[in-house]
Amino acid sequence: MAKKHKAPPLKIPRSQMSKFDIKPSKIMIGTPGTPGFTEVRLDAEQVHGPAAGCTCELCRPQSSTRGGGDGGSDRRSSYEEFRRSMLREISRSAGISFELAISREGSDGQSAESAAYRAARKQVEKYLLTAELDVAWDDVVGNEAARAALVEAIEAPRLHAELYAHYGQRPLKGVLLYGPPGCGKTMFARAAASVIGRLHGKAAELVKINGPEIQSPYVGVTEQTIRDIFAFARLYAKEKGHPLTIFIDEADAILPARDGRSAPWHASNVAAFLAEMDGLEASGAFVILATNRPDAIDAALLRDGRCDRKIRVERPTREAARQILSRGFAGAPLAGGQDELEAVTDAALAAFYSPSRVLGNVRTGRGKDASDYPLHLARIVNGAMLVGIVERAKGIAFRRDLAAGVRTGIAPADVVAAVDEVERENKGLDHSHAVMEFIQTIGEQLGETVH
Repeated sequence: MAKKHKAPPLKIPRSQMSKFDIKPSKIMIGTPGTPGFTEVRLDAEQVHGPAAGCTCELCRPQSSTRGGGDGGSDRRSSYEEFRRSMLREISRSAGISFELAISREGSDGQSAESAAYRAARKQVEKYLLTAELDVAWDDVVGNEAARAALVEAIEAPRLHAELYAHYGQRPLKGVLLYGPPGCGKTMFARAAASVIGRLHGKAAELVKINGPEIQSPYVGVTEQTIRDIFAFARLYAKEKGHPLTIFIDEADAILPARDGRSAPWHASNVAAFLAEMDGLEASGAFVILATNRPDAIDAALLRDGRCDRKIRVERPTREAARQILSRGFAGAPLAGGQDELEAVTDAALAAFYSPSRVLGNVRTGRGKDASDYPLHLARIVNGAMLVGIVERAKGIAFRRDLAAGVRTGIAPADVVAAVDEVERENKGLDHSHAVMEFIQTIGEQLGETVH
């Protein structure tokens, strides 16, 4: 019988390999040319780790066979064994692979903790936001109740630590911000990250995620992204000395109620998120979930011990609207100079809150008990819309000056024209969220439930 020859394994050129195909061939420990420097060569096919029975120098240094009898090599071997075990434990608890952490450990002698931190950071760096985080609580106009709740949740454990401990309180793990779109939920998250950084004397960073952004059609990918984010949070807290702020906008998109009506993979997302929230150390992260539909989020996420506070972010009041408009026009060129700031702001408020600006009628009741109520433009007000009025007024003045070849500045008439544009664009659009709020207001005024 002819002897069968086994075909040699196909070797892929390194230049054609992906980063997942390439395994480290050697690891340098310490700095070349300095005492304690060690170079460990790895077999590309070897499965490393004491549990796998590996006895290579990386996993089980043989201190008894190394050194020239001076004891120095024995001590280095014992130290390396301890350090590698430490790195393995850190990477395991952080939720990243030991191979990933060890392959990124540099030859400059950086610590095991630093190597694991850098590896975890690499996994989530596209979600990290470090710019525009110089935000204070006062930068979020209005919503005094929401601001007070966040201030207590974030600042009290640090500024009043002894009193906080006296009552046996623990730092909150997370909060839910809910309310109409455009009313400051993202600004609150940025302010929270900035304040946490300032409290600890460190630069602030924020992991900002839009729910649909991390949803993947492939099984397990979204869950792994969730695990990567929380793994980084644990290492971040140890590295920086203060918790990481994790902000998930449109949280209902990836963490919906497990009521049988959502997609089957959503249940897995929720389960992964719950496991990570329960595993967080007290100072590991501060999680902010934001949504326009709090009723759509899984109830298990909203219980105390996970999202400890449920904070409603309200539409701006008329006085808050004045502050937003005044701040916007303060940095813009006005026809009468900054002396006309109050006049321009008043013109904007009068136009926006005019009772003649009606988007449609809301009918309540049935038959002869039916009543129609006008839905005014002011009923759908939000901070983003008010900032938009300022920008629209700038555009109107710009186009006028461009045509005339002169520079005049924003006039009250430009502001009124900007409000006209907002009214036209919003007629006929779906404002169901604002309509439900309006119906509740009508019911409160009438002292009864309306339909």
